[in-house]
Amino acid sequence: MNMKKIAIACALGFSANAAFGAVSATASITCGAGTNQFGYGFEYSSTPTINVTLNTGADAGKPGLFWLGVLTPDQQTALVLPLNGRWEKYQGGLYPPQSRYDNGLPSTISLQIPVPSYDPENGQVFNSSPTTTAQYIGYSVYVGHGALDSKSLKLVADRRAYLDSIREERIAQGRWSHHYDSDDQYKWALAQKDMTDSNKWGAVLSIPFINCQPDDQGG
Repeated sequence: MNMKKIAIACALGFSANAAFGAVSATASITCGAGTNQFGYGFEYSSTPTINVTLNTGADAGKPGLFWLGVLTPDQQTALVLPLNGRWEKYQGGLYPPQSRYDNGLPSTISLQIPVPSYDPENGQVFNSSPTTTAQYIGYSVYVGHGALDSKSLKLVADRRAYLDSIREERIAQGRWSHHYDSDDQYKWALAQKDMTDSNKWGAVLSIPFINCQPDDQGG
């Protein structure tokens, strides 16, 4: 890798800080994830990568969810990163969370993920990774988290007790749905409500242009 390439690569890092509600977050976009991402001897990546760190504040230790999404400049289309780790277009309803913490949110959530490969012409998300952020300039990266406090957990427990009490009767009547066997959807809704009502979400980065494609193949 020549000196010109190293100089360009070392410039390809953009970061931002944000605070919303009682929590704060930082975000950057780089060529590859982590700190050792540039220069000879390190594993240089040709994929622009979103790096996010969110502090959960007083919610650390409570069950909860974490969300990550990208919003187009016209605010008409959102791409979300669900639990399976594959970017998808948001289709409405509850926001698909990126991670789930049944045993308690950590004090800090960190994530490194390649930018989505989205074609706005046909609205499709692809699995391939772009080498520049040209098509994402001005897109906003959003993060958020929601927690289940003692009141929410009691709501979940009360609902479960009621459903269990009518389960056999409703099955006999043919009026039982398999969705009632899980509390996941209800917890999801409560965690999202906490996120939105308590302002635990927000934009952390406006994506700039960076080019992660090496300018030449020479030494």
